[in-house]
Amino acid sequence: MKFTVLSTIAALLLAASFTGCAPLPNEACAPGGQCEDDQPPEELAPPVAIITIDTSVTAEHDPLPEEVDDEEEATPSCELGDGSSIDAHQLPLVLDTPVARTSWVGTEPVQIDLSGSTSGGSGRVWHFDQELEEEIAVYLEAESAGSHWFALDYPDATFVTRIAGTATMLGIYQRTLEHILLLGIASRDGDATTRTQITYDPPVEVIRFPLQVGDTHTTESSAHGQYEGVPFYFAQDVYSISIDAAGTVVTPVGEFPALRVYTERTLTIPLAFYPFQITTHHKQYGFIAPCLGEIVHVTSHEGEADIEFSSAPTLERVALITPTAGGSDDQ
Repeated sequence: MKFTVLSTIAALLLAASFTGCAPLPNEACAPGGQCEDDQPPEELAPPVAIITIDTSVTAEHDPLPEEVDDEEEATPSCELGDGSSIDAHQLPLVLDTPVARTSWVGTEPVQIDLSGSTSGGSGRVWHFDQELEEEIAVYLEAESAGSHWFALDYPDATFVTRIAGTATMLGIYQRTLEHILLLGIASRDGDATTRTQITYDPPVEVIRFPLQVGDTHTTESSAHGQYEGVPFYFAQDVYSISIDAAGTVVTPVGEFPALRVYTERTLTIPLAFYPFQITTHHKQYGFIAPCLGEIVHVTSHEGEADIEFSSAPTLERVALITPTAGGSDDQ
């Protein structure tokens, strides 16, 4: 299948850390963020950095500062680079383009195979092309940070996007040629009595360019601010991220070369009473394809022991679905 089939509709999640909310059962999120109730901060699961791909993107849409003189070089390669890598130009950012994925909403965990197969000598192959009846469409969109009430507090922000599974929460990101940083989380509504604004110090490095098999990095960050009008929210987060494999991912819409990004997140929230703190552990995998971004996203149960776990409460994958204004597509 040609990669250009998805080039005009793909705005795919680069999930690289755990601070957003996972999709809620029986929920569909339409453009503009019509979802079910948000979850409290202690239940927050992975935030996501949206990479919206359009191979005809021009310089005014792509914030990457490096210029290219050759027209052929201006169109990024949709194959993995030398040593199984993806650079920043292979994941350009396009704003204000709502797009869709499908999300598992079954009452039982979905069965998956994270180990993949290596038969045939063509490298590792992961299959996520199974037919699933209990899926819904979820919509996400990267927006300019400057138009939001919290913009002055994050002068380095490049874009914001609604956090998956919430109606009003936005992740605030800075993107450069070197990395994508999660600066904070905030509610779309700036009403002082109900708003949320949580800042990460230091910012969480959710993506480090180039993505290269064998690379690992860890960020330890303090999250502090206001949650739903209540001040003094505080937590300690540790994000350990590794690019641990390369291969081919098979989805319902095609096969794509991809890198597997493995993330472990430990969240600790102090309490004023026994047991004096709450600590949670999550694992997640994102399969990142050049020119498409994240084509498959899997999150573990809290406290999952197995590295390559075989059942998951969250599975999202690339979809050929056209967003509709004011609602979601039926699956």
